[in-house]
Amino acid sequence: MSVAYFVSLVGAAAATLLSGIFALLFYGFYWQHRALFNSEGRYFDPTADVVYHEEAVVLAVPAAICLCVALLSAWFARRAKRQRAASN
Repeated sequence: MSVAYFVSLVGAAAATLLSGIFALLFYGFYWQHRALFNSEGRYFDPTADVVYHEEAVVLAVPAAICLCVALLSAWFARRAKRQRAASN
């Protein structure tokens, strides 16, 4: 196994994990309550005593970036594996 392949696989796994974490945060803090925000961009959940803010939509940005990094890393890993197999 080449170093480039291993580093790309580890990068893809880490970026996938981070993308999933940010996606879960986005879902929990924004997506579930997207229709309930008031004109100030807030929603108070009386059962949990929590105020959710509409600005939590920003969590979709790092989720998308991490997903793109994961896809690119997986592509680089596949490319490194193919190049290694072609050189042997």
